[in-house]
Amino acid sequence: MSFNQFSVEFSIIGHEMVGRATFKRKLSPQTVALIRYQLRKPIQSRPVVRNGEISIPFKIGRVVPESPKRDVKRGEVAYWPQSQILIIFLKDKHIKYPVNIVGVIDYGNMKFFDQLTIGKSIRLEMIKPSIDEEDYL
Repeated sequence: MSFNQFSVEFSIIGHEMVGRATFKRKLSPQTVALIRYQLRKPIQSRPVVRNGEISIPFKIGRVVPESPKRDVKRGEVAYWPQSQILIIFLKDKHIKYPVNIVGVIDYGNMKFFDQLTIGKSIRLEMIKPSIDEEDYL
């Protein structure tokens, strides 16, 4: 099956509020494909919130740097291969380690991520499209 992008829903266990991000294949093809594969089933993790970023431990297998970046923008989602962490950036910043940008937070969903605190369990789930993308390719 071919895909160009897919959406992931982030939810805090025990709360109704959710956030969404769109993962785009063109940004880091191998990394996004591995993330999509791992999200065949929802995963649950405990994020670390600090320094304007949310770090979510998320092992996806062996990943190489794909157009690695050190300058990131608010709302970008990246994968740090060295530490196997998915990172959501809450502000523009220059970071010490290179990351693979994999997606962006959907418009209007930053409020959810700004309110996320340490100690809460978070669930990541790929949202199935209502129609099959291949029908229109």
